Amino acid sequence: MAESLGAKCILFTENVNLCKYPITVDTGINQKGLHTAIRAVEPGGICTTTGIYFSDFFLIY
Repeated sequence: MAESLGAKCILFTENVNLCKYPITVDTGINQKGLHTAIRAVEPGGICTTTGIYFSDFFLIY
């Protein structure tokens, strides 16, 4: 759907060659995808995500 609206979609891989974009959106379920989106946003740009990331660090026992 995003591509039909003119967005460039990039699937995360270990060897992604990142450009800098004014807006990045992470729609994945792992932190590596989010880190990729953060690294790909240009200074002053907007990075957003639709994911919820859980970590043992935040769990209360």
